[in-house]
Amino acid sequence: SDDIEKQADCREKIKGASNTLLELVNEVLDMSKLESGEIVLEEVGFNINKLSDATIVMLEELAKERNIQIVKEGRSVTHPYLIGSPIHVKRVLMNVLSNAVKYNRDNGFVYVSCRELDSNHSNSTVIEFTCRDTGVGMSKEFQNKIFEPFAQEHIGSRSKYGGTGLGMPIAKSLVEKMGGSIAFTSQEGVGSQFVIRIPFKVDSKHKNERVKESA
Repeated sequence: SDDIEKQADCREKIKGASNTLLELVNEVLDMSKLESGEIVLEEVGFNINKLSDATIVMLEELAKERNIQIVKEGRSVTHPYLIGSPIHVKRVLMNVLSNAVKYNRDNGFVYVSCRELDSNHSNSTVIEFTCRDTGVGMSKEFQNKIFEPFAQEHIGSRSKYGGTGLGMPIAKSLVEKMGGSIAFTSQEGVGSQFVIRIPFKVDSKHKNERVKESA
């Protein structure tokens, strides 16, 4: 009881274990809701540029701890005002980006881009998010299991990297529920790239506010 350093170490371990348990419970509940069809998508207006920027800012704090740089490779969106389920879009991006940070190397990089695939229609469009990293990558064997609940690449991955093995199954289920797709390529020891495409309605209140920007 008199060892201050030991107390601090114990508190840190308790905090880490508590956060892991909370993450596990929340993701198991989310997975259960998705499997039972209880997740209800929103149909509200939001700005996709602001949403993606806010998500990246949240992940930058985690990345700084290991000196990992999140680089915006580019953005080309002419209809930033969309109708959809922003809370679930953000959840998908968080899951994919956090994995890119978590399974990266110290002093590594995460490259993010966002573009509009079809801006010729005034009422609907498709947004493509791309995330690639300089991380540990995945073996060919594990690539067949990545979207299976609780799947992890290596024995001990949960203690080394953290996580529950539910992030990617949840991301895939949400993307498909929104009518989109998620695909990836990966090379063990080199890194991974994820491409997410989600269709949206263009917000009629702002459909004439077309923007072209790169960042």
